[in-house]
Amino acid sequence: MGWLSSVAVIQSIVRTLVFSEAGVPPVSEVAKTKPIPEDDDLTVIYLDSFDQLRRLSRGCEEALQETMSSRHRDFLEVCKRRGLPLNEAKRLVSSTHGTLQGGELDGIKGRYGLAREKMANLVGLGAALLGQQTWSEFLLRHFVGKATFGMCFRRPLFAVFQEIFGEIQAHAEQGTSARPTSSVVDEVILAMSLVPMMVTNLKAPVDSEIGVTDASPSGGGAAVATAFRHPANTVEATPDRCYECGRALEAGSMYPCPADCGGVFCTLACVMEHRDIVHPAARECPRRAWRPPRFGERFAGRRAPLSHAVAMVGHIEVQEPFDIHFGHDVFTDEGKQTLSRLCDDEHLAAEHWAPECKLFSKARGKVVRLEDGTRLPGPQPVRDHKHIMGFPWLPVDVKARVRQSNSMVTRARRRGAAAKGRRYWSMEHPYNSWAWEFNLTKEVEELEGYQHTVGSSCCFGGRREKWFSFLNNMPLLQQFLGLPCPGHEGLLPYTVSRRADGRLAFDTEEEAEYPWGLCRAYAQALRQQLDRDGIFEHMVLQERESYYTVQMLHSTARLATPLVSEVVGFQGKSECTSALF
Repeated sequence: MGWLSSVAVIQSIVRTLVFSEAGVPPVSEVAKTKPIPEDDDLTVIYLDSFDQLRRLSRGCEEALQETMSSRHRDFLEVCKRRGLPLNEAKRLVSSTHGTLQGGELDGIKGRYGLAREKMANLVGLGAALLGQQTWSEFLLRHFVGKATFGMCFRRPLFAVFQEIFGEIQAHAEQGTSARPTSSVVDEVILAMSLVPMMVTNLKAPVDSEIGVTDASPSGGGAAVATAFRHPANTVEATPDRCYECGRALEAGSMYPCPADCGGVFCTLACVMEHRDIVHPAARECPRRAWRPPRFGERFAGRRAPLSHAVAMVGHIEVQEPFDIHFGHDVFTDEGKQTLSRLCDDEHLAAEHWAPECKLFSKARGKVVRLEDGTRLPGPQPVRDHKHIMGFPWLPVDVKARVRQSNSMVTRARRRGAAAKGRRYWSMEHPYNSWAWEFNLTKEVEELEGYQHTVGSSCCFGGRREKWFSFLNNMPLLQQFLGLPCPGHEGLLPYTVSRRADGRLAFDTEEEAEYPWGLCRAYAQALRQQLDRDGIFEHMVLQERESYYTVQMLHSTARLATPLVSEVVGFQGKSECTSALF
């Protein structure tokens, strides 16, 4: 405890055991240096004496009932495997029932410091020490330990201790008591005089100006800082202007840089141009080398709203939407090559498929009624329970369309089966689609971790009731999309009308595109899922290690060696997991 950074080192070791070896998601940690997690997936590693947890009956229910979570059990297993003893006095259940250990908090004055009785005891301990002719190692350690605890309430006070540590070491080596040196006596007296200052002012404002000095025998220097420096590889962006094209940003339609460089953009196209690592951009991203988790949408529709929603939540890089409306025809060689390139992206963390569903509707073949009351036969049915893949007697042109539709669904299903344990995957079709009857679909449904998330578009701003189903392996998707529909007033009915050219127009075509509320909910579920997995955080740590290594290699000749640079850059110390599960 004599060293200022001792606690920080030990806490870093414990966090390595918790996050790296026990597999606890880093994003779930509740700490003063991090934002509070958005969901209820919380992990508390340290409860300092001035921390307070609310919702004890819910958040700490397991601890109060003296049961343990799976994460706690995994951590204990790591400690057991490494032979690390546990301190029963530090159990969480004790902390939730504990008080401020050794400190006093005045909430009105904003004063938090060493308890008054402990102040008196520390002064008395120092006086007793000064009254001794000779000092032993035990006496020195006892005083330093008590003083160190008090100095934690005002860290700069640690500066008074220096010679006393050498004295402790000398006594430890000699094993005898000895008369203290005058410098050590001075440090003890100074520590005693500073006891009233072992207080933190919680209401002290942040100084708008920070001064630093450097003194040396040959001269000194000074500097003043009035603003925080931007993090490395970030830009100074105008908050109301697109960083790429300069156009004014509209409220609710802003796209942040997925690598957190500070740039904000007006369209998905501007984000993609900003991040393009092959082609030069007007104002390219200083973090182009960073590889955030990526999302790809297949058969995205005319406007690809889901891709736009995912791009807006941040920390996720969106691939170019794949759809015939963007020039990608999956039934051409060029389209197949493009789709393969997108799917083979090593940084792809999630993908969504929405195959064409017109030829999978179970309503085909039913009589339709026009607004004027005329009854007409509906669209030709193309399959039934005995002919899931399509009737063999269909006309050639219809059979070709059915074959193409089947191919789109089959391709999506194969990607879903291949995604198990590697990436998140989802495929959407109407709830009553024939696609759910495919054998390959049923095989994917039976895979561990896969489920159907069912809901209605009207719960997300849709103008009509339309029940959908997302087959997926994303645990959080059910929480965001699987909402029970309470019923909504003012919804539009489904009608059929005749166009000027004589063809029928179905309102179902207007509901083909996802409502914006559904897209936002999906995007938020994906962002929280990837945050819980810690993928973006691992990427940042990995880039930081590379940055430190490069900086060391360009420093002095003594430090610019591979051995030193690898140690300082922590190469190999933290592993970025490639699997999501």
